[in-house]
Amino acid sequence: VTLTDNARIESLKHLLIPPEQHYKSVAINNGTSFRPENQNEVDRLVYSYHQDQGLQCYRGGNSEKEAVPFEPEDKKIIFVGRYSPDKGLFELAESLKRLYHEGQPVKGIFVGNFSEEARKKIAAIDPEYGKEYLLFTGRIDDVDKLASVYAFGNVTAIPSHHESFNLVAAESLIMGTPVAITNFSGMGDAYIETPARKGLKPIALPVDKPRSEFTDQKYFGVSIDSLTDQIRTLITQPELAVELAERGREYALSHLNSTRMGLEYVSLFEKLLDDKEPTTTSSSSKKIRLAFFCTTTENTHGVPVVMNNIAQQLDCNNYEVSYIITDFDTPKVTFTDSHGKEHQFEDRKSFVNFMKMEGIEIDVLHSHSWHCSDFYKPECAE
Repeated sequence: VTLTDNARIESLKHLLIPPEQHYKSVAINNGTSFRPENQNEVDRLVYSYHQDQGLQCYRGGNSEKEAVPFEPEDKKIIFVGRYSPDKGLFELAESLKRLYHEGQPVKGIFVGNFSEEARKKIAAIDPEYGKEYLLFTGRIDDVDKLASVYAFGNVTAIPSHHESFNLVAAESLIMGTPVAITNFSGMGDAYIETPARKGLKPIALPVDKPRSEFTDQKYFGVSIDSLTDQIRTLITQPELAVELAERGREYALSHLNSTRMGLEYVSLFEKLLDDKEPTTTSSSSKKIRLAFFCTTTENTHGVPVVMNNIAQQLDCNNYEVSYIITDFDTPKVTFTDSHGKEHQFEDRKSFVNFMKMEGIEIDVLHSHSWHCSDFYKPECAE
């Protein structure tokens, strides 16, 4: 099971799976349960950012937050994610700098757990621009507040060098904010015009991917020219931005929601069990074990969220679920449940014990960390 059809095709190719075995592969998009619980509160927060209250942010590498005011003509470019060069952070800062020197009133709003050192590195792309107009909110866990930041923005930029799927784009579109996103694998499948979307028009503007100018990675990178062009298009063509956002919101709500994802897994498991052991499916309870190949980091909670969403649907269909997680090689785990409540654990054992208390059995099989490109090497495939 892969997250997108492009990833499925790439995996079959790189793992040298013979054509007669391709029927054993399937693509199921991830889904988000992201919904603001109180739209009035979201609207109130957005309104307050335009008034004297401003938005609480660090300016550039400053060590203290302040209320940053905004002018009506300001163009707010949103980034949501963790600090990592492969998220395209430095390319985004360079792009915003270029737009600023063109005369565009752009401000970058970075949402995530960025240290003071990380903020200084990003702002140093252009000290003049960075210390005033690159803003960092810190991590936002409150769903309504995060929704308000999306809604406040003019564009959400997702210039990741590589990513199997991206729920930030779905969250942004749900809040009516258009997206400029890397045209790569899963992200291209879900948000840009591809065969996987059955000829539907794009709901995001694609950013090209040549070699990176900011890392020593040979194959990963983001075109700063392309990223700059796409952001410029969205902030200078409001009718196009509105059209993309409206079309994207409709698509995200109908195709990229967690309920749809869970039901697709249930349908798949029903078929597999019927094919393998027809007699077991008639019992009141059906047992199934799921294996995840993944790497998580301290600030990543996508895998537990997916597990939780699948478990909910399986539980509703009388399944007893247990999990095998491979390559779970980080000590700290952040898990956000289906109600938006965050749980933090200092080690894997605490996380596993918590999930067992919730009725979800997990076995952790530790292996050395592989980069996604390493996974395709013949010696790793077996």
